[in-house]
Amino acid sequence: MTLAIPPQSGLVRFVRLIAVALARLNGIEDESIDDIRLATGEACNRAVAANRTAALDAPVTVEISGGRGLVVTVRDRQPLPPANGMQAADLLRQSAGDPDGAAADDSSRTSWLDDLFDDSVLPEVIGLIAGLADDLTVQTGPAGTSVTMVWRSAG
Repeated sequence: MTLAIPPQSGLVRFVRLIAVALARLNGIEDESIDDIRLATGEACNRAVAANRTAALDAPVTVEISGGRGLVVTVRDRQPLPPANGMQAADLLRQSAGDPDGAAADDSSRTSWLDDLFDDSVLPEVIGLIAGLADDLTVQTGPAGTSVTMVWRSAG
């Protein structure tokens, strides 16, 4: 299932509800349901904030698939330097830097991530999600960021 939501934080709850419903249908244990709800919400909030910060009206896309567990992929459209895995997670966690990857001296350093996250979305959201999902893949690039979270079913 693929959802495309406008970059509005009020729609994140809708996505969380769908993720939880599909998790239950795909045999995810009750102990993981709150983790799915929280991680999906945080990933969507981060993506919504990224699109809004970049003044993009493009939707945040969320792909949810089941089978022997649950896979949730959240994509924003804010262009960032290309990176995968820990490099991408570190890029998103940086407290200072330049979105184009250019080096900045201390006098001209700007905190572009400060604008990316509002008060309700912590810059450490990727670290939080990593602690909640069984597997996490993060990719950044010119087309935006992709956060893929996986939870395995018990059976």
